[in-house]
Amino acid sequence: MRRWPAVTAVAVAAMAGVGALFWFEYQQPTADLPRPNVIVYLVDTLRADHLGLYGYDRDTSPLLDRWARGSTVFDNTYAPSSWTKPSMVTLFSGLDAISHGAEDRLDRIPADVPLLAERLKALGYSTLGAVTNPNVLPHWGFDRGFDLYRDLDSVGNGTPANRVTEFVEQHLEQLVQSQPFLLYLHVVDPHFPYQPPPPFDSRFPSSRAVPANMSVDRYDGEIAFVDAQFGRIVDLLQQRGLDDRSMTIFTSDHGEELWEHGRLGHGSTLYQEVMRVPLLIRFPQGRFAGIRVAARTSLADLFPTVLRALGESPGEGLDGRDLAPVITGGATDTEERELFLSLRTSGQNGHRVRGVLSGPFKYLKRTSPEVNEALFDLLQDPTESKDISADEQPLQARLAASLNAHLAQRSDGIQLRIVNAAAGDPQQAEVMIETSGQFSDLVGIRLEPGDRFDLAKDGRQLRLSWRLENRYQELNRGKRQVPDEDGIRFQVAPADARIVIQQLEIGEAGAAWLRVGDGEQAAPFAFHAGDDAWRIRDVDDLLADAGATSGDDKARAFLGVIRAPAANAAKPSGELLERLRSLGYLGGDDAQ
Repeated sequence: MRRWPAVTAVAVAAMAGVGALFWFEYQQPTADLPRPNVIVYLVDTLRADHLGLYGYDRDTSPLLDRWARGSTVFDNTYAPSSWTKPSMVTLFSGLDAISHGAEDRLDRIPADVPLLAERLKALGYSTLGAVTNPNVLPHWGFDRGFDLYRDLDSVGNGTPANRVTEFVEQHLEQLVQSQPFLLYLHVVDPHFPYQPPPPFDSRFPSSRAVPANMSVDRYDGEIAFVDAQFGRIVDLLQQRGLDDRSMTIFTSDHGEELWEHGRLGHGSTLYQEVMRVPLLIRFPQGRFAGIRVAARTSLADLFPTVLRALGESPGEGLDGRDLAPVITGGATDTEERELFLSLRTSGQNGHRVRGVLSGPFKYLKRTSPEVNEALFDLLQDPTESKDISADEQPLQARLAASLNAHLAQRSDGIQLRIVNAAAGDPQQAEVMIETSGQFSDLVGIRLEPGDRFDLAKDGRQLRLSWRLENRYQELNRGKRQVPDEDGIRFQVAPADARIVIQQLEIGEAGAAWLRVGDGEQAAPFAFHAGDDAWRIRDVDDLLADAGATSGDDKARAFLGVIRAPAANAAKPSGELLERLRSLGYLGGDDAQ
């Protein structure tokens, strides 16, 4: 329940009635006030605390710092994950990484996840994108909704930010003529290896303790280089009068570890240095310039915020929130907001960590490559150097329960996964499942062209045919082989219906064992989804010992059941919701 201070009574009344006063002009576009352009400038691997506007003592971002004076600055924004793909899907969908599920190296964006470009394209926007990171290529589905989506890094060596600037120069006239437009620009600097061009390579004195391309000094030099390129784009937009007509977003997909916890890089932990990112929004005609928002925010908030700015409903079931209330000071529940963090990559060098932020606390649970838990008080210990879980066991248990509930709500159902060996040859998996009831809510997990599942007309028999074929993921430090993992999630009705795994065959070896609970079972194997013996907290638990596949040439099959928690309260009636809104206790989107 939200309580609104009296100072925002006008805004609250508008939000409860005809829509947010904050965005009212955009809800009524006219010839004199058309919908704004939307520009997203994404700087890969950029930590918030290495920018001057966030208190850094080096002059890495003079142009951005000046630009920030005409923008709204968010001081406490989090990425949902610590590497590019899951974070960017979140930015464009409003769903956190756990919810959208595109978390692993070879995952594609699920077809049923609507993306920002698709929504804006349907509103008549021209849509252009230019990217330099292979994790956001059309192959993964990021080009959905774009008229033009250009990969500028054809050689795969990390194209510098000036190529993105040149793209804007080349298409500037097209942008002027095709308003309103969505322009997505993704620069890969300052991603490892840190190689800023002259004179930025010597902007900050380098230590000889580490190689130059691994030094903090070169990392900062790359930030300064990107700052200069962003300044060039700002000048181009101003010269053609596009800046005042645009909602421009400057942000990053994740940060970078610079030896704080003994590592360099990202994608292996969920510490603050990789999770806290910059976020600045410059609104048309200089609205809300100079406002700094201390409330905790997420990249998931950008999808609903942009759509609300255009007078559109973001839709239901999002993890993100419209940022209008926190910008105008109307939201007072931000300290109670929980944000869920996730890192899930498979393979020999994979990492599985989940986390939740609640108030000043961060809870982390790692299940691979080792198993551990930690709890930090970010207010007293912003560098996360002291695990307080031993002294705060009730708090840790509460946050763990909250994380478990979020995981279960997003993956409720019977989960079957088959994972190839890390060095395994391509092979075929065939499965047949029957039930005394009926199968429903079937969702394929990480399936590729050629993988299929077929449901009989009576809904009682399910056949799966999956090809397990490992692939290589191109990384900055070379190739990494990623074991293929195919899966399915489903329900049965009634919930206590008998389920039988009649057939499970993998490759030439034929019949395979199924890992269930604490042991292994051979087909045919019967079970009921309600039995506690098959219950798991998360898919991470289901695959907790999947690493064993790296030691032999066998694929493994896993079965578990995830149960969503029962609702704690009945949904209020429409009449009650309206009464609460009329008294200022709820905003327009609460309790939907």
